[in-house]
Amino acid sequence: MRKLATSLHRYVGLTTAAFLFVIGLTGALLAFYDELDAWFAADLRRAPATDSPLTVGQIVDRVETAIPEGRVTYVHTPPEPGHSIMVRVSPRPGSGVEKFDFSEIFVDPESGRELGRRDWGCCLERKNFMPWVYRLHYTLHAPGRIGVWLLGGVALLWALDCFVALYLTLPRRRPFFLRWWPAFKVKTDGGAQRFNYDLHRASGLWLWAVLFVLAFSGVYFNLNREVFRPVVEVFSDLTPYPYEYRDAVPPEEQAPILGYDEALQRALAEAERQGWPTEARGVALSHAQQYYSIYLQPFDDLRFGMAGPTLFIDSMNGTLVDDRVPLEGSAADVLFSLQYPLHSGKIGGLLGRIIICLAGLATAVLSVTGVIIWARKRRARMRGERARRQKRAPALEGALRPEPAQQSPAAFDRAT
Repeated sequence: MRKLATSLHRYVGLTTAAFLFVIGLTGALLAFYDELDAWFAADLRRAPATDSPLTVGQIVDRVETAIPEGRVTYVHTPPEPGHSIMVRVSPRPGSGVEKFDFSEIFVDPESGRELGRRDWGCCLERKNFMPWVYRLHYTLHAPGRIGVWLLGGVALLWALDCFVALYLTLPRRRPFFLRWWPAFKVKTDGGAQRFNYDLHRASGLWLWAVLFVLAFSGVYFNLNREVFRPVVEVFSDLTPYPYEYRDAVPPEEQAPILGYDEALQRALAEAERQGWPTEARGVALSHAQQYYSIYLQPFDDLRFGMAGPTLFIDSMNGTLVDDRVPLEGSAADVLFSLQYPLHSGKIGGLLGRIIICLAGLATAVLSVTGVIIWARKRRARMRGERARRQKRAPALEGALRPEPAQQSPAAFDRAT
């Protein structure tokens, strides 16, 4: 069993090492995405603080007036003064434009003045560095869904290998914990090879739970429809979202009657009635299904680090279509709502993000040290095989050498 587990761990590790190295380093950066993006794209993300910001509807009107062929699909309100408002724009149906060379516009919250544009994740430049890293993290910038599926498969193998690796660290004899404890230590006086081996084993053990959560949630993000959701729904029903049960609206009928401000007011009135946070962090308009999604600020209670409630408002008549509250609903709903906060570390605040950053770095370290261990053992096996071949060579040569012919005494006398 241990021999089989060793082979599995070796080949899964070699197969996924390069991918996990990239995922680990990019994930460590993404733990502080907002702070790093605000630094790299300071000219886009920062704006003068104001006490009289424009409403969401006014921002939308100004952007759509400046870009007649475009339609606003999402407005991200600034979390605190001194930040700009980010607006996502897509081509308006029937405008004749298939794609813009930008997807985000940043606007001054007081004047509505445009601060700049960028195409999220498209290229490696300063203002787009963090979105580029984000896209690399889950797609490898591969075309279509090839990278998404590939990294989803890597996450699935990684999650399974977590248990194989844990099994290989378990002691074979008692006392169990006394013999297992050295596996958590890193010896610095045993040479480079010993240090590399101990670092590989100890870092995996100390962060085992975090690494498994990252792998598990990676399957959720990249293989949600293909693997994660079908398996979860075997055990618990998942409450569908409006886009799953509402029919799509033809493009010619995609003119919402309700404006952004009115939809937001109705959502906040419902939030106040429910005792939820009454500040929005974003408003999105789904044109295919004709409803607004209003994302509220997180709760200030034991659900610290979780996302806030989401309300869905019908853009035709202003009625409440549906709502989502984290950690409420079926077991499947709760499990799904936990994945992003756990994967990003936001569920633990600053400490949680630091742990996720360290886990990302540890993933990269595990990939490198694992390959070094394999390469060293491979060289040792090759040296051993060469030594055995050289040892067998004289005996083999003697076995193949022809025996001298038997001579009679007379012939021997003549020869001598």
